[in-house]
Amino acid sequence: AFEASFAGKKVTGRVSGGKFEPYPDRTAIETAPLDRPLAWMRPEELFFLQIQGSGILVLPDGRRVRAAFAGSNGKPFVGIANAMRDRGLLSDNNTSGDAIRSWLADNRGPAADEVMRLNPRYVFFKLAEDDGKEAVGAAGIPLPAGRA
Repeated sequence: AFEASFAGKKVTGRVSGGKFEPYPDRTAIETAPLDRPLAWMRPEELFFLQIQGSGILVLPDGRRVRAAFAGSNGKPFVGIANAMRDRGLLSDNNTSGDAIRSWLADNRGPAADEVMRLNPRYVFFKLAEDDGKEAVGAAGIPLPAGRA
C-alpha cells in the first residue's frame, strides 16, 4: 500500500482495522467527517500553520495555546506558488507568502480549497500549554514572531 521507493525506509501511517496503512492525502483528510477537532480557524491560516509546523493559537476567550507538531501524513510537500502563478492567480513578480495568503482568504471556499489541495501533505497537531517560548517549526528552528 506504500510507495515502492519507501522499501527499507521509515514510513508514516496509521493503524486501521488492525492493519498498518498509509495516511490519506490532504483532500481525503479534509473531506472526511471531523472526529475531534482541536480548534477552528480560517482554512488559509491552517494551511500556513501546517507549513510552519507549529504556532500559537489565541482562543476567543484570550487564552493562548501552542499548536505543536504531532506528525504528518507522510506525503511530500508541494509548494503552491508556482502553480498559482502559472494559473494567473498571482502576478509573476509576487508569489510571496502574503500574496498567497491574501488570495486564499479572498477566494475562500472551493477555489481556495482546490489550490491548497495541490499540496498533498497534511500536518497534524496536538495542543499544549503556551510556555511563552518562541514557536518552533517542523525543522526544529524557532519561528520569528508573527511570521516565518
